[in-house]
Amino acid sequence: MRTLIAPSILLATLTLATALAQQFDPEQFWQEQTDLPLDPIILQRGDDPDILWYSLVYTSETYNNQPMRIFAWYAQPKTTQKIPAVLSIHGGGGSADLPRAQAFAKAGYACLAFDWNTFNDPQQNWQTGDPLPSHPFTTYGTLRYPDWARQFVAPEQDDWKRPVIYRAIMAARRGLTYLSQQPQIDPQKIAAEGHSWGGFIVQLLAGIDTRPKAIVSSAAILGWRTRYQQKIEGHLQSLTPEEFEQWEKRYDAALYAQNITAPILIRCAAADFFGSIDTLPSYWDKIKSPKRLQLLPAGNHTFGDVQTRLHWFNHHLLGAPGFPQTPTITHRPPAPAKNATDLPVAITVDGPAPITNVTLAYTTSNQQWNRRNWAQIPLQNKKNTWTATARCPHAGGPIRIFASAIDANGRIVSSPITIVPLPPQKLAQAQMPGCTQAATVHIKKTTTPPTTADKTWKPSSPIQPIANGPEVLGEQQCRLDTLWDNQALYLKIHVTDRTPWLTAPPQTLWHQADSIQLRLRTDEKLDDNKITPAEQNILHLGWYPGPDRQIITDAVRGRDFKGIINDTSPVKTSIILEKEKGAQGAYTLIAQIPWALIDPTFTPQPGRSLKFALLVNYADILTTERTATIDFNRASEFSNPASWGLATLVE
Repeated sequence: MRTLIAPSILLATLTLATALAQQFDPEQFWQEQTDLPLDPIILQRGDDPDILWYSLVYTSETYNNQPMRIFAWYAQPKTTQKIPAVLSIHGGGGSADLPRAQAFAKAGYACLAFDWNTFNDPQQNWQTGDPLPSHPFTTYGTLRYPDWARQFVAPEQDDWKRPVIYRAIMAARRGLTYLSQQPQIDPQKIAAEGHSWGGFIVQLLAGIDTRPKAIVSSAAILGWRTRYQQKIEGHLQSLTPEEFEQWEKRYDAALYAQNITAPILIRCAAADFFGSIDTLPSYWDKIKSPKRLQLLPAGNHTFGDVQTRLHWFNHHLLGAPGFPQTPTITHRPPAPAKNATDLPVAITVDGPAPITNVTLAYTTSNQQWNRRNWAQIPLQNKKNTWTATARCPHAGGPIRIFASAIDANGRIVSSPITIVPLPPQKLAQAQMPGCTQAATVHIKKTTTPPTTADKTWKPSSPIQPIANGPEVLGEQQCRLDTLWDNQALYLKIHVTDRTPWLTAPPQTLWHQADSIQLRLRTDEKLDDNKITPAEQNILHLGWYPGPDRQIITDAVRGRDFKGIINDTSPVKTSIILEKEKGAQGAYTLIAQIPWALIDPTFTPQPGRSLKFALLVNYADILTTERTATIDFNRASEFSNPASWGLATLVE
């Protein structure tokens, strides 16, 4: 006897079957092929006084019946003791990094730094039994990933294991397996770190694999849905909405945040082009493991240092001193001021070591996160509460603030972003001063060299004030006055900066201290593309505060400006500094630059022009990174003098 099934029951059964078929099982999707031999083969060995290192290839997985062979550098200290280990994951434009592995090894860690991209792949298909590649690259069988905009993230024929992110995670998981199998490594003391796309991957790895016991992610904040919906993430814009749904549940590490068990340190700049601080709230509270945040108020895609990672790993793996607690911000209702809002804030923060300095970063920019400019000011300590009043010019958005603290051990911790709304009418009525970033400077002639108090100084209108954006005006400003005669070019540069001066030790990079940078080019035909870089008369002048308020003057000729402070300048300038009352870092710099030093072939006369660009750099108070710059005439374009503005000599 045949049983009849009601159509409604049949439809419900089919719907349930379809739903079950569409369900995603992350554990099954990310399952490591543990029964697959790693088959590690050493390619090259090295032996330094304190460490051993070698290159190798190992198998991470099989895909389409082909072995995925991963290239890596491995380094370890020379010791008979059990040691901790680090899995190092490079960024999107990088590759396996031997110096990084060696740096961790010199600090007492074994390190495996593997290559997860195929930029260096010479189109050689490695098969079992073939000669092993002798160059540092990974081969994914016959797979190729030349198009980052789509093949990097998109499937092929609904195969969601095809994107290179899947390859990278599998390589990382097998890298953890390789480390845990080394007899000298303690498998309970393995950490992982990554930068940029490597920071993205290491956060995803932390939500998938519990073997890492400490994580550091730099230059990567996740939560990609908002960026996809606002069409501001190029890697994902090639995906249809349906494809993004599938991508997100597999690859957005924010959806795995609740699974993270390892202590995690996330480091990112507030205006980093890759890591959006606006998406951090979508998953920060979901992380239940010990966590800390480090934010910079500039757009630097940096945090490449090893030392901070070691501080984090040493604390959680070896019992070294810990980091400060996350700062807590309280603020009183914002008070109206002329074209601005005064925001009194109080910061409380504690830690295992005394807190030595606290800063507040803020902005009212309504720009996309990676285009905002932030001001940064130091706070004053009163009975273990750090206080300040932020003067916030209205720039169309709410007040965004975060605090950062540093302790006596050099550990830095930031708070998440706090948003202080402003009444709509206040924003609508805001009239911000303009900021001229590009202009033709008219330099007037003088009959006698000017002095500090000489009223004959002529401003190079119309560039007062100049700044990256109106949201930093009032905290960081610059005014330029100029004169010339037949012997020299004279500059009077007045800088207002409420932050303390940061000195510049020799051999550091220019942006790791406060500085003034001047770029000059004096070719007869300034826009003649036929003039080769070697023939261009280019001079980079830098002034840096040295110890005891001495000024370091640095000069570099040529187009290839590296920005390393050598203090070996042949430029003899007359520089006078004046301390402005009520401002910690305000100063006036007067420079007399002989034409013979600028360009011996240049004859100054009315009507002659030269490329002229000026940059004032503000270094982060707590770190060696750049906070912000006042950029006039595209001075930050070191290698592109054609983009610099003009200065014209006039009577």
